[in-house]
Amino acid sequence: MYGFFKALARQAGIVAVIIALSAASAWAELRFRGTWSGAVPYAVDDVVQLGASSYRAKIVNRNKKPDLTANAASWERIVSGMTHRGAWTAATSYNSGDVVSYLGSSFVSISGAANIGKVPAGTNINTVWRLVALAGARGPAGATGLQGPQGVAGATGPAGETGPAGADGAIGPAGAIGPAGAIGPAGAIGPAGPEGPAGATGPAGPAGLDGAAGPAGPAGPAGATGPAGARGATGPAGPVNALALECQTTTATVVSVPANDYGTPVSPQCASGFTPVSVNCDTNGAQVVLRGSSLDYGTGRGTCKFLNYGSNDTGSASLNCCRLPAAP
Repeated sequence: MYGFFKALARQAGIVAVIIALSAASAWAELRFRGTWSGAVPYAVDDVVQLGASSYRAKIVNRNKKPDLTANAASWERIVSGMTHRGAWTAATSYNSGDVVSYLGSSFVSISGAANIGKVPAGTNINTVWRLVALAGARGPAGATGLQGPQGVAGATGPAGETGPAGADGAIGPAGAIGPAGAIGPAGAIGPAGPEGPAGATGPAGPAGLDGAAGPAGPAGPAGATGPAGARGATGPAGPVNALALECQTTTATVVSVPANDYGTPVSPQCASGFTPVSVNCDTNGAQVVLRGSSLDYGTGRGTCKFLNYGSNDTGSASLNCCRLPAAP
């Protein structure tokens, strides 16, 4: 069937070319513009190809598809042919003159409109598709041929795995008693037996020599306090003791630290007479992280910088302040 289709398509193409050449004398000059495109403007006597056919522009036009019946005023077909597109599929768009195979038969697209998803059967025959070659009936089965000669024996295969052991056989009769063997060597000494009970106490031996003196015993308790002795002379004056620092913490400045943002609280100044010593940076949020702190002695204030990785929270800053107390 496929050879018949190719011969038919070749014959149709030759006839179409002859018709086109005979009519060419009526046209001043034909200009071949390649495959038709909806984006290209065409002038009179421009020739384009669409599928297996060629078309001549009758008027100036643009985006007028040549194979649509509605655009017959813009184009005329000058060469017709058939293009074999293989087996029909529902997803393929077919042009006029495209030939497909379906269930053993061949069909040519005759639709001027878009031909996609239209099966070559039923009401689509002679409206969208035209039968080109009908599938023949299946012939009867042929007679069974003669049996061929026996082939050459194949190579011996590898040995199979060892099978399971068979059941034990019946026990045979006891044999005659053999002669006594020679006496073997003495065996190793066995382990010691358990300890026996203690014997009776023997008589006392003579007295030994005196031993060395033992270590001194612990000290006895302290005796009663004796009477006070006479007052001694006054000693020299000792060094002056250093004074301990007096320290306090300021109130905390609390600021909001938004989620995924920074918060920078600045502490209050120390009370009059006190000097800032260190900055306290505090937060209750587990996702709020201290990114840095600073103490400005010029302004007498401390600054904390927090970064919040969670939801909205707060951070605070306060100062530790100290001074020397007044001399007593």
